Amino acid sequence: FLGFLAVVHRFEKVLVHSPLNLNQKLIEWILGRDYDISIHDYSWTCPRVHLYVDKGVYCRENLEDCNACIRINEPHRGARDLVRRAGFDVDLYRADLARVVAGAGRVFCGANDVKDRLERHGFRGNYRVTPHPLLDGANHHPLRMRRDPAGKIRVGVFGAISDIKGFYTSLR
Repeated sequence: FLGFLAVVHRFEKVLVHSPLNLNQKLIEWILGRDYDISIHDYSWTCPRVHLYVDKGVYCRENLEDCNACIRINEPHRGARDLVRRAGFDVDLYRADLARVVAGAGRVFCGANDVKDRLERHGFRGNYRVTPHPLLDGANHHPLRMRRDPAGKIRVGVFGAISDIKGFYTSLR
């Protein structure tokens, strides 16, 4: 960890993509730097990341339900340390991360929904709502695939895809 800090200490600007796997030492280090945040999911407000309980059902974001949820369903493995540090109190988890959001030079969100949700949970920041750009030419090439005699469609997925983002749907 100290070797990592020795290297990144020379950075003029830091871009934080997620609170997952942050520990208190790293949070304190970030707070002492010039940094921006790019919000990709709801892990700042939800220790399970995607605001759902079992089988992709929306949780309704009620704080009492959140505290019960992380006791029953387990927080995301990358949020476990922060949740434990907060005594399994989601309000304290959010308060700790709200300090990081408040200290950022800019907080980039891909949609107003993300910004609005963060603000509803007490996160104040210098928000910039900037939809994710389409890659130039991404929609200009028709999909070519060989027809499977049984009618199956073959799909390649690079990286990981969770059940909330359609894993089980893609298997059908």
